[in-house]
Amino acid sequence: NKVKLEAEASINFTKNVQGEGSVTNGVAGDEYTFTIASGDKTPDAPMPKDTTVTITNDGQHSSYNGSFGPISYTRKDLGKNDAEKTYEYVIQEKQSVTGGLLTDTTKYLAKIKVSKMPVNGVDQMTAVLDSVSVIDGEDVADKSLVFTNIYQRAEAVIRVRKTLDGRPMRDGEVFAFELLE
Repeated sequence: NKVKLEAEASINFTKNVQGEGSVTNGVAGDEYTFTIASGDKTPDAPMPKDTTVTITNDGQHSSYNGSFGPISYTRKDLGKNDAEKTYEYVIQEKQSVTGGLLTDTTKYLAKIKVSKMPVNGVDQMTAVLDSVSVIDGEDVADKSLVFTNIYQRAEAVIRVRKTLDGRPMRDGEVFAFELLE
């Protein structure tokens, strides 16, 4: 009797939006895009169906959740002689083109450990998020991936000079100006 060995794992993340802006720290409709790629040490890593996740600001929250997964693993994804194997994934946010938004440039390295072990005499395969670290940085003890963007309001002073041709200006005369995009 042959058992088909399979396992799945997901890599979840949180998107926080802070700073000046609306009450919810952002503008409804703003989009934040994240990507996942295989790490340098495991270019053959199985990938989720979608390697890009886009979160849309709903104008009501300042924190959002996203996920890459499920990522499916089969027996062929185990190491030599069915040894456990760890796959590396790089998760990052794409630079935003939204005005006034400072995009989080953190790149995370997430490691998923795939292993096989007997349970009640039947081989079972598992895939678990083993560790998370910031690339060129520290390990993340709670294995959470958190991206934080900050809105910064820009201020500008626009000086205007009104000249009138054809007649002199009258005392107290008022002119209205409109600044268009």
